[in-house]
Amino acid sequence: MKKFMQFLKNSLKAIKIYENSKLFFMAPLVIILVALICGTVFQLSPKYEGFANIGVDFQGGTRLNVEMEGADMNTVNREYNTEIIENVLNKYGFEVATVQASGESALVVRYSYVAFGNDPTRDAINYGADDMTAEMNAINDQIQNDIKQAFINDERYKDQNITINTSASMIGTSSSMRLLRSALIATAVALAVMLIYIIFRFDIFSALSSIIALMHDVIMMMALMVIFRVEIGSTIVAGIITIISYSINNTIVVFDRIRENVLPYKKGNKRYDMALIVNDSIISTFTRMVYTSLTTLITISVLAIMGVSVIKIFALPIIFGLLAGFYSSAFIAAPLWGLMVETKENNKRKRMSTNTPLSRDKFKRKKVTKFAN
Repeated sequence: MKKFMQFLKNSLKAIKIYENSKLFFMAPLVIILVALICGTVFQLSPKYEGFANIGVDFQGGTRLNVEMEGADMNTVNREYNTEIIENVLNKYGFEVATVQASGESALVVRYSYVAFGNDPTRDAINYGADDMTAEMNAINDQIQNDIKQAFINDERYKDQNITINTSASMIGTSSSMRLLRSALIATAVALAVMLIYIIFRFDIFSALSSIIALMHDVIMMMALMVIFRVEIGSTIVAGIITIISYSINNTIVVFDRIRENVLPYKKGNKRYDMALIVNDSIISTFTRMVYTSLTTLITISVLAIMGVSVIKIFALPIIFGLLAGFYSSAFIAAPLWGLMVETKENNKRKRMSTNTPLSRDKFKRKKVTKFAN
């Protein structure tokens, strides 16, 4: 592992991160462009619903609880039971959005208000309107009766004395939107506090670079969710907050090393070698960033592979955010800081050069010569 990390560090030295920072800034723009293209294709294609895969939490829909009583637990198979429920829902034009196990023999199924949304041969019916509430409740009652009958008539459960209990509740979008609004406000406040803290701890350019890097992480996470059609539900709120709180750690470590590398230049009142400062700071903290990101990535990847659907919906955005956070800490935040500081220093030198006595004398001589002619 040490040899591999040394190989990575040597590779970083060779590619000259700061000198080629514009190329690294271009990579996120390419991903955003791909997301826009994919989203447009999804929007125009009859096989998909909309630009992104918006979950029931934000679209509105029905939460259906199906519980089996008296069944032999050895014969209860979640995938098999989900298929029975799906067949009934498909008859009414609905598709299962999420399935979650509840207890030993219960399933919680969510599906949206839109019926026949993915059927190009039929017009989609949106039961989410206020005047369709009674009709949607009636359909949910029929679905519950059909599900009970389907389980009773099924070959696997035919000889078992089972009781199917169902309950359905309609999910409104207002509560989810309030949650999202509250989360966005909390995130904005957190970013503002981070900005103030980093300004006092480091400088204004470090703060601006850190906030831009965090915004990059969130945008990349959302773009990848659009590309891979990951469901966007209420769990995205937790994902955004998790990534923001996690990603800032690596960025702060890089800026702490930058501050150490800048100190000799300040004491000696020397001009910054910006490429050396930025590249050395990234390379010296690169091992730490890789190890911390990799350990978290392994854990969350196991959850994404082996977890239930609800856990996967939460884990996949975290994986996207971790990758984006690692990239921004290494290739966005520090080079962006360097460009800001270098621009400030160049402007400062230009102002000093134009305000020197020699420059003023030259200006006066030119002005006198002009009027003399």
